[in-house]
Amino acid sequence: MNAYRMLLMQPLLERRLRNEMWSTVLLVLFAIAEYVSTLAWSVPRGLTSFLAGVFLAAAVLIWWGVFLQNAVQQNRPSLSLLVPGLRRRLMVLTAVLWIGASLLPALVVGMVLGHFGYVLIGTAFLLLFVALCQRHVLISYMVTVVIVACLQIYREQLVRFMDAVTTWGETTVALGALALMVPLGWLALRILFPHGGDRHFAWGDAAARRASNAKRGVYIAAFDTLGGRPLLRLLDAFYAPRSATPRRPGQSMLDGLGPRTHWSRPSMTIVMITALTLALHAWAGTAKLAPFVPIALALLVLPLWGHARSTLAALKATPVEQGVLLLTPGAPARRELNRELARVLLVRYGITWLAYLACSALIVLLTIGSWNAWACCTALSAMFAPVLLRDHARHPGWNSALLVFGAVMLVTPPLAGIVEHVSVPNGLLPGAVIGALIGTAIALRLRWRKAVAATVAFPAGRLAA
Repeated sequence: MNAYRMLLMQPLLERRLRNEMWSTVLLVLFAIAEYVSTLAWSVPRGLTSFLAGVFLAAAVLIWWGVFLQNAVQQNRPSLSLLVPGLRRRLMVLTAVLWIGASLLPALVVGMVLGHFGYVLIGTAFLLLFVALCQRHVLISYMVTVVIVACLQIYREQLVRFMDAVTTWGETTVALGALALMVPLGWLALRILFPHGGDRHFAWGDAAARRASNAKRGVYIAAFDTLGGRPLLRLLDAFYAPRSATPRRPGQSMLDGLGPRTHWSRPSMTIVMITALTLALHAWAGTAKLAPFVPIALALLVLPLWGHARSTLAALKATPVEQGVLLLTPGAPARRELNRELARVLLVRYGITWLAYLACSALIVLLTIGSWNAWACCTALSAMFAPVLLRDHARHPGWNSALLVFGAVMLVTPPLAGIVEHVSVPNGLLPGAVIGALIGTAIALRLRWRKAVAATVAFPAGRLAA
């Protein structure tokens, strides 16, 4: 088999083994759904094209991050020095994928909006930024601070500069930016793929730890990439003393899953998205931000999805820790074990959902009052809760839950835009929202009874049974 093909197959096989190919399929379906909504419900074409580009860019970023992590691990100090041509092939393949990954969103969005050059340089810069953050986490902080400072201090100068640049023409601007990115890309390749030395060994160990942490939950991988690991450490330091204090039986049931499934992670993400949305509203104004408020409300649902997904994945991946926890004095009585587990799972999700309600309502109140989109997203976000209740001893996996996750996330963004920008018959939206909430409550009740009556296991499955 060709060496380059083997290097490309490695991240693909890794995603298949971890059963994570579905996320790419969902993002592609999201993009298709946006274009379908334009044809079927006359949703503004610019908005749907922007959303489709965002979903495709998200898919590209996922695979870009997977490839970079895999390539960095393959370029271990011993292999980079001993395997002939490995480092060179990795650098060439990374450069080719950088170009190809930049072209894909630019072609799709450029065909509709007609700004191929601007989308191309924006995507290329974003991929380069993510690649450099893999090596130096502080770059994400520095770039964020510089951008915010420039927007606040040199706002008028930046507006005049952008007006002057646009007079040069899109082709000239794109060619100039790409010429500037060529040396930056070469420098990034040299930084990403060192050739032995103490720093290479230290960075290889750190990359291996990040890859191991990424398997424990959704948020650790994203926060490590974006430089949020210090925030996670602060949260761990805050909750570690509380987990060591005596509590009522059952309160420590989910400690065996690790701190990555705590409600503080998705709540922190929701707060960050809310702060960013309100900052953009203060800078751009209500008129410019109005079409994107439903998008922000749909984005707030993502942390809820991530929390439910990472919790179910951790229930399956930590049977040894859960089995040991059952032997401790803090474990609940056997007859109350399933009830306590269901209660704790719902409490954690309920806290995250309340954070979503508060932040989403704040966005609606301070922006344009998109209550239709808010009601739609709120009803859909509640549908994740019943998925957490199941017979964890008999079905420790979470493959069936992907159908619910995929269906909800597939319809949330386009539906939020439709109910906000398209006239809906009176009474249809309130009736649909109330019906969805009633259906969710009925599903919660039925799955609660099923979970409580299931085989006694927390959720180490057959270890406890």
